Amino acid sequence: MRIVRCVKFFGGSKRIVSGSEDGTVAVWEWEKSEAWTLVLEGHSDWVRGVAVSRDGERIVSGSDDGTLRVWNGKTGLEDEDARSWQGSEVLYVDISANDRKVAIGLGNGTLKVVDCCTGQTLFENSEAHSDGVSAIAFSADGRRLATGGRDGTIRVWDTETWVTIGSPVEGHGSWVTSVAFSRNGQQLASASDDVTVRFLGLYTSKLCWKLFKWYIAEREGCVLG
Repeated sequence: MRIVRCVKFFGGSKRIVSGSEDGTVAVWEWEKSEAWTLVLEGHSDWVRGVAVSRDGERIVSGSDDGTLRVWNGKTGLEDEDARSWQGSEVLYVDISANDRKVAIGLGNGTLKVVDCCTGQTLFENSEAHSDGVSAIAFSADGRRLATGGRDGTIRVWDTETWVTIGSPVEGHGSWVTSVAFSRNGQQLASASDDVTVRFLGLYTSKLCWKLFKWYIAEREGCVLG
């Protein structure tokens, strides 16, 4: 197993799922760090993103090989055939809190949202970002989806209408590597290859995002999230 690129907790569980540069997805018992309990093989290139349904029944992984794979969270078996998108690498994935939607960020700047059970496309925007969609997060209530791009911008989407809320937020000088909502959905944090973390506040009356704090990491290297 090579460098680990992404990790997620199983909801309410003592397990962690990780994706690695060797193309494997692994499930770990975090109290038993010396060994993994499942190794899921199928990707032929780096695994960039992993996500777990709240009930732990599904694991979703996206890879530089251009495929999205869905695995059974208990057995480790693939639930369905891998999906490929015109050879574009899958940079990030996330599952909504109700386990119904999977959001996928592609290297060509496309954002796709599919039904978690049927694979039906619910939304697609080929110009979500001017470069790859490198970070994705649903809010806890599922009403908003945040995306960050290699273009350094952040967008927030209404998941009912799929219209963006306000203008793209600019400021990062490089890839946005991670985005995360606060529990109440009123704040958003973003991390970037420019070695910074930004915090944004959402003012619902104005439907716009406003930078209210700026932190610069003191240590060398990228902020990967």
